[in-house]
Amino acid sequence: MAAAASRRVPFKALQHFTGKVVSCSLALPAARLYLRRLYAAMRGQSARRSVKLCHGAMRDLRWWRRLSTSPDVGRALWPPALGMQTADASLWGWGGHWNLVPALGFFSAATRPSHINVKEVAAVRLSVLSLHAHHPIRGGELLLQIDNKVAMSVINSFSMRSPALAVEFRLL
Repeated sequence: MAAAASRRVPFKALQHFTGKVVSCSLALPAARLYLRRLYAAMRGQSARRSVKLCHGAMRDLRWWRRLSTSPDVGRALWPPALGMQTADASLWGWGGHWNLVPALGFFSAATRPSHINVKEVAAVRLSVLSLHAHHPIRGGELLLQIDNKVAMSVINSFSMRSPALAVEFRLL
């Protein structure tokens, strides 16, 4: 009973907190991952009542609390720029470069019939793997430049409808 009471928070306080955190979500991309359960807890609740949080939402709140006292917050908000990586795909192969270091290869016979959007995401994955094998990429922000809007949208928003594109994105 005491544990259930400790998981209750006032609706207005949770609403105020999530609103403030949303304003930080552009600077801290991981914020979206730690807000979903909090919004789910508020769904369908009255503003006059307290909200009972699930264990996952409690873990998310603890993550936010640790973040506020972490000495690494500056690094989390502004990761160092690693440079620009380009990647492109054709019917038969892929290529890319990072800081003037080239990476290229051919698609396997099983991959060749795939749609070009799938090949573009595969080109990003293969060029990152190839470049990382020769020049390890450490933590930071890697700017990506590709010429396919669908592939870029999939990589930026984590959303796709094609099952083949979803498989390739998970590999990435």
